[in-house]
Amino acid sequence: MSALVPWLPDHQQHVLYTLAHVDATIDRMARTLEVYLDAPGPLTLQSRWTESTEEVVLTNVAPLPQSVARLFADALNQLRNVLEHSLTAEVTERLPRDLTPDESRAIEMPSTSSPDAFAAWTRHKHRKSHGMFVAGADLHKRLDRLQPWHRKDPDLHPLRRLVAFTNAAKHQAPAIATVGVGKVLLDTRPRDVEQDASRGFGEIGSVLVSVPRGTTSGVSVWPQVAVRRPHTGELRTLMWEARDLEEWVRRIALPILIAGRIDLPDLPPHLDINRGYVDHQAAWAAAEPFAAAVRAAERLKATALRGDLIAMMVETDGETTRSAYASLFSSMTDREIADAFEPLGEAAQARDFAAVSRITASWRFRAQAL
Repeated sequence: MSALVPWLPDHQQHVLYTLAHVDATIDRMARTLEVYLDAPGPLTLQSRWTESTEEVVLTNVAPLPQSVARLFADALNQLRNVLEHSLTAEVTERLPRDLTPDESRAIEMPSTSSPDAFAAWTRHKHRKSHGMFVAGADLHKRLDRLQPWHRKDPDLHPLRRLVAFTNAAKHQAPAIATVGVGKVLLDTRPRDVEQDASRGFGEIGSVLVSVPRGTTSGVSVWPQVAVRRPHTGELRTLMWEARDLEEWVRRIALPILIAGRIDLPDLPPHLDINRGYVDHQAAWAAAEPFAAAVRAAERLKATALRGDLIAMMVETDGETTRSAYASLFSSMTDREIADAFEPLGEAAQARDFAAVSRITASWRFRAQAL
């Protein structure tokens, strides 16, 4: 559970619930991708021989579910919304009068590429009228800290990326998500063959591996779901992009907007908002600290570890024990699987075979008890 901390003021309690909605949306997207990427996976490969080589060719890619791009867009739209809502809440909380309709409409989260552009944003007549954004004012300083022009390449700034994605989703179409080859591993080579996403991304008919005929080697090919940044055209792993933008909004932008600092406990991302809470402090206490992208990575890791653990124990104890070990490791949570594997890996690396034996004996006892 997250520690109960009082730094989020009452007028900003909406933040917890919107972040929880973002987390649930990213979780839906992640689970959709997990089903899509599950064995045998979306890539169809075929061997092809020439006079001197044997090649592995990409012959087909299964269509990506249309929900993925839309869930990505929904999550990012809500991230931008929570910034806008938080800024409006700060202004209305501080101002000793009601905002006029024109002033309300003029409040937005600026994303500027130069100091002059930011200054021009603050000089808008309906932003000057209440004085909250004039140079030297507290909110002016906070907004200044978040502007893309502070970065050497403003196009890489999280706010610039967030605005580009959400503007495209609003005015054009959801971000373009695509599937291709992310990594190729050939057993006989010491390093992975990384695919350059900006140049082809594994087009149909691409030769992924070419070796001399007669070569004996295993080949592993990993698919990658990527999203194209609207303002630069770059392809980036979709889950990583969602994770980076969610973390920046939750851990950097919102604390600066609301408290003017980032040396605070992280806003918790994971909360069941299908139930009600007495107040936002009760909601904070019920929230969990691990975001959807982190949980998705844990699930993928745990799935691989479960398979490795089952195979290891079956190799030792025989095929008849497979169902018992499958039941044992399936009953453990993803975190429990990771926690169980860590001491085993450390013992094996240290060649502490007595420790390895103790660990595996405990699993054997538990599996037999099922």
